[in-house]
Amino acid sequence: MFGTDDLRAFAVPVDGRPHRLSVGTRPVAPECWLLPGSDREAQLAIKRRLLAERRTDVLAALPGSEAACLEVYELVSAAVEWRGQRLQTVGQSATARAEQALALASLQVQEDLCIMAPRAGEWLLVAASLSFPSRWRLADKLGASLDGIHAPVPGYPDRLSRATGDLFGRLADRAREAAGSGSGDGSGTEVLGRFNWTLTTEEDLYTPEPPPRQVVLAVAEVPDRVWLRVERQTLRCLPGSGAVLFTIRTFLTPLGELDAVERVALAGSLRGVSDELIRYRGWVGYVGAVVEWLSGGEVH
Repeated sequence: MFGTDDLRAFAVPVDGRPHRLSVGTRPVAPECWLLPGSDREAQLAIKRRLLAERRTDVLAALPGSEAACLEVYELVSAAVEWRGQRLQTVGQSATARAEQALALASLQVQEDLCIMAPRAGEWLLVAASLSFPSRWRLADKLGASLDGIHAPVPGYPDRLSRATGDLFGRLADRAREAAGSGSGDGSGTEVLGRFNWTLTTEEDLYTPEPPPRQVVLAVAEVPDRVWLRVERQTLRCLPGSGAVLFTIRTFLTPLGELDAVERVALAGSLRGVSDELIRYRGWVGYVGAVVEWLSGGEVH
């Protein structure tokens, strides 16, 4: 398990460079694919509660995703050396067994697990365990293509659509090459990582809906009422099924806990964020206060 200091670069990945829209993936070392931290038990407790109370909101598998879900279960179990509850294989439909496999895999790790599969030339979201969504609902995106999922994101259709599709295709091609060379267990499969971050005034990890109203804050309220919400995302192809597993590890850090270097970096990264993106992310009522607070020196 990683300590708090070990995970800080993942929880606060801003580097001070002005924001720009990009895929921005980098290779991930095998030991950093999954990121268990000191908040593990708290996050897994939320997952268990959501699965018990809102199962259909946070877990789904379409017919045809069964092989991929079972592959994810085996991959995650091997990665964490899990010896807990095993899959039930009797008296279940194939889709129910797939959902069970995905749920058990998700309860071993803090990451949300989303499976994209190629269908008729497109990559579709065919299964997911999604306990920590940031302004989207699984029911709205299940079965959608990459373009359909990201259509509301300003700039995505023109600037990222083709690059994202090409990335998924390359991952699948390399996985097939690895399988052809004899390493078909997934151990040598390439893993890529990227970050997505936003500001939020909600401390809840489960936030599928947009905020009910525009939040307006004064500068003095920023350190206690605004959080940096970061998604550390990874992609890897599943060599058996040919699907791509997309993981999302979510971090929430109050701005008041940022040190001076991190505040300067976040201020720099906020430069270049378009007005359109500010509206899309719901920052209109407080981003000015955030920028002013970040530029105000030490916290008093």
